[in-house]
Amino acid sequence: MRSIAPKVYNTAMNRHILNPIEWAILLGLLLSIFGLMLLAQSPSVQQALTFTTTGPGAAVANYNGAASWRLTFTPTGFTAATVQVESAEDCSGSPCATWTAVNQSNVINGTNPVIWTASPVVSNTVAFKFNHPWLRVNVTSVTGTGSIQTLLLGYRGTKLI
Repeated sequence: MRSIAPKVYNTAMNRHILNPIEWAILLGLLLSIFGLMLLAQSPSVQQALTFTTTGPGAAVANYNGAASWRLTFTPTGFTAATVQVESAEDCSGSPCATWTAVNQSNVINGTNPVIWTASPVVSNTVAFKFNHPWLRVNVTSVTGTGSIQTLLLGYRGTKLI
């Protein structure tokens, strides 16, 4: 069977030069791969909270099966703060009463809890791999007055942003 467009060869270098149909197929494949990469990096769970004092934030249900997590927080006004991610088992569709800090063995970047001080600047992020039915952010201590903006992101699979 004859091809729609004849193949052209660069005789000086003996290399195949793509015809317009082959270029279109190649471009389509590259755009598809790029689209899948963007889709794979979108968080399946996210929660943004503002704290002005110590205490736990609202519970996050992990019904999407997120196994990779990142907590980032931005303190304003405080001179020090301690923030940790906690988990709980599921009790008939609600978190059980016992919350525990995510174990340091699950942390892949940073520490849990994160102890932040204004000077010197210490990292205000923690990333971990952990699949549990319920999670929450808990501000366990603050020094001074101010607020803390937190962003908890959960990803399916192993991709972290």
